[in-house]
Amino acid sequence: HSNRSEQNDFISSHFEVSSYTHWGDLLYAFRFRLGMTDSKVLQYWNYLGGLDSIRGFVDNRFASAHYWNFNNEVRKFVSEDANYIFQAAAFLDTVGINEAGNKLQNLHAASVGLGGRLILPKFYRVIVRLDLAQPILKKDSESVSVGIQQFF
Repeated sequence: HSNRSEQNDFISSHFEVSSYTHWGDLLYAFRFRLGMTDSKVLQYWNYLGGLDSIRGFVDNRFASAHYWNFNNEVRKFVSEDANYIFQAAAFLDTVGINEAGNKLQNLHAASVGLGGRLILPKFYRVIVRLDLAQPILKKDSESVSVGIQQFF
C-alpha cells in the first residue's frame, strides 16, 4: 500500500565543486559531486554512469539515493591555431553509492581512460570529445564515449 502524497514529498539536494589548474601546456581539471534524496521512489533517485559522470559504464548504470562522484582529468594542449585547439586527455573517474551492503564512503566503481578534445573557437562553446574508458573496479562494461561539450 502506498500513499500518493508520500511518493511526491521528498527532499533532493546536490553539491558540486570544480577546479581547473594550468601547468604550462597541461590543464588539470577535477569535479566532485555529492547528492542525496530521501525518496523511496526509484524514479527520483540519482542515476550515474556514462559520459557526464563515470565513463566506461553505460548511462544510468548505478542508481542510488545517496552518491559521491569524483572526476580527475589531465589535458595536454597538442595543437592550436585560430581555427581549432586539440587536447589529449587522460582521466580517472570514481563513484560511491549506498547500494545494499555498501557504505557511501566506500569506492563502488572506477574507470580510467584516454581521450581527445577538439575545440572550435569560431563556434561558441563547441567541443567535440572522444573518450575510451576501461573500468578498473566493477568491471562489467567497457565503452567509447563520443559527445559534444565537456561536462567539467
